[in-house]
Amino acid sequence: MNKRLGVLGCFLICLMMLSGCGGESGDQSNNSPVDNDPDTGAHPVIKAKVQALVEQSLQELSQLDCSSEQASSSECQKVKIRFSDGHYQEAKTADDQTVLFIDVHAEFMASITRRSRVKAMYHAPAGELLAYDPEIELPQYQLTMLQRFDNLDEFVHAGWLEPLGNRIRSLGATDPAGHGMIPFSVLSEHLPQASFVYLSNPKILSSRTDLLCALDFNSLRDHSAQLAEQIKTDIIEQHGIEYISWSGGDSTSTISALWGQECPEQPQPSLAELRELESSLRPYYEVLFNTPGVLAVQSTGLNVSPNTHVLDSDASFSNRIRVGYYQTLDSKLPIDGIIGALPPPVLPSEMHNSREYVDVFINFGFTGRGRDAPYNASPTMQTGALGMSYYPLNSATTSWIAPFALPWAIRLKNSEFLDHSLDNSLIAQIKARMTPHGCDFHSEDQGLCKTQDPAWFKQHELARLKYVP
Repeated sequence: MNKRLGVLGCFLICLMMLSGCGGESGDQSNNSPVDNDPDTGAHPVIKAKVQALVEQSLQELSQLDCSSEQASSSECQKVKIRFSDGHYQEAKTADDQTVLFIDVHAEFMASITRRSRVKAMYHAPAGELLAYDPEIELPQYQLTMLQRFDNLDEFVHAGWLEPLGNRIRSLGATDPAGHGMIPFSVLSEHLPQASFVYLSNPKILSSRTDLLCALDFNSLRDHSAQLAEQIKTDIIEQHGIEYISWSGGDSTSTISALWGQECPEQPQPSLAELRELESSLRPYYEVLFNTPGVLAVQSTGLNVSPNTHVLDSDASFSNRIRVGYYQTLDSKLPIDGIIGALPPPVLPSEMHNSREYVDVFINFGFTGRGRDAPYNASPTMQTGALGMSYYPLNSATTSWIAPFALPWAIRLKNSEFLDHSLDNSLIAQIKARMTPHGCDFHSEDQGLCKTQDPAWFKQHELARLKYVP
């Protein structure tokens, strides 16, 4: 093993010499051609460095067995780590790509896998914004390997780490699950230069059950406004947020379910009262979706209507992109989606029923669900929570498709509006590029080409920056 590491050491020295001679700088150009050979790519220096570290890591783990006689090894012992134990590396990120990520159960990735790109974490368990410092337990060897690659000065494509990920899983490790893991894996992988602020879904109505169960709409609105102001001041302004991603939303059905949990002794509110309860969240939506110069994407609901989705159906939130989905192996769409009077791909019924209140529908690029689901040559892709694999998604929901809209929007910003600052006018232009006029089949679309297939054309930053062909 020592001999092997010695060879690797010499290899890394040669790589550093190559880097010092400018071997990588030419490949960073946006105009450099895509190399279709995945073994070379357009980032040869960092990729070769990563490959050497993968080989070293595999050697270190080659004799480890945490399931039997070595289970008492220090490398197999569980260790605890908090978000505050890590550090954000500003040099790894662009100063105009800070994303507010709102979701739940993505703490593992934010605290460990992508820790170097996460500026801060917050939650509001009682309706008041607080710093969030969760504690996570995992085996020492797993922490060592994850930190080894996250602590590098450059972005590491998850696909480069597949052999190491397979070895770690063979030792018994699993990719932690949770709703926010998939959206965060999509964003953090397809936005290589982005930094993030993580906000665990704030408890707004459920933190004031006294007001909720009393149907005190005005006080609930004041409560929502207070939290919204904290988010605007302490997160959006303090951290310079340019973009927001939220795979969630509210409706009369979610409010009704919350009522059943928190006010079980009382009769269900009427539809009008449920709508008023949802409307009390408007100040929160105003901050997320109408803050000047902040572009937000949100997953749409199912069967959206003004009666059942008061806020999600509201077009007055002008800086928001509501994202729905469809599934086909061949959308037959051009890159801009403009097809005139031809019928666009068929939407799932719950999406078609929402058509008027959704801004864009994105193709997953696979049909069915599960590991054996057939997919096309360029479907939507994700990573595992360990960030050591890159593979197609295989289940369809608006929560998973919404984060694909943001890398597409940022690619448009960086390719067509690179020298423009992100203001409301530019946000409107980006939205217009994503859904241009020129589609007349569905009158509800008002001539906009809402049905798009950005994954097929690799319209995301990971491809624009040449990490994938």
